[in-house]
Amino acid sequence: NIGASNTDWPTFFGVSVWALWKDRNNLVFSRETELGNHLTSKVVNMAYQIEKEIKCPLASRDENISKRNIHWRRPPVGFVTINTDGSYKNGYSACGGLIRDHRGHFVKGFLRNLGTGNALLAELCGILFGCQMARDMCLTHVILETDSTHVVNMINNRFTSIFYLQPLLHEVISLIHLPSWTIHVNHIHREANSCANALAFKGHDVGFTHVLLDSIPAYISTLLDKDLRGACSSIVVS
Repeated sequence: NIGASNTDWPTFFGVSVWALWKDRNNLVFSRETELGNHLTSKVVNMAYQIEKEIKCPLASRDENISKRNIHWRRPPVGFVTINTDGSYKNGYSACGGLIRDHRGHFVKGFLRNLGTGNALLAELCGILFGCQMARDMCLTHVILETDSTHVVNMINNRFTSIFYLQPLLHEVISLIHLPSWTIHVNHIHREANSCANALAFKGHDVGFTHVLLDSIPAYISTLLDKDLRGACSSIVVS
């Protein structure tokens, strides 16, 4: 078990066998093979995405299906909200996030190209960098939002069986539980996390550096305005 919890081990095992067989065929017929760490990262990401799709409710599975309107919510007065997200594309990962005040106004943002990695690594790095940015700004009342239930569960349970994520998770947990601030970690739907998603995706286009944003970048201005107006997106729920 090189990084799968008990609940997703069958999926992880199946994907691992498929990936190894595919890599073996590439080596035999094309003289090409992937490095071990990169292949492991690819398997973890594929298994995570499959589990995510399996757990996603489909209209055909349940007759009691309804639609729900989702929108980003402003934090209470005195709080700020940090929205973070990770992005995975073609074996490479990136992350991004932003801070908004109780009026829904942009305060600061960031994006970062992480190089090779996977979706979970990107999500967790986004949370870490978002928290570090808030600490550097001496913010004391924070709501942190991410659309990854897997990462929220890891933080709340203070545990992950994915060995290479353990030091990063420990750093996030240590930062969150510092006594000098109040921070709540919440899950939100992807539809309410569009600004952070756009920043994370943009992170693929920058060099391997940490980019801080003191003003609103043009590529999220429309999304910010949508959140500010409380515009809703409909999702199907059971």
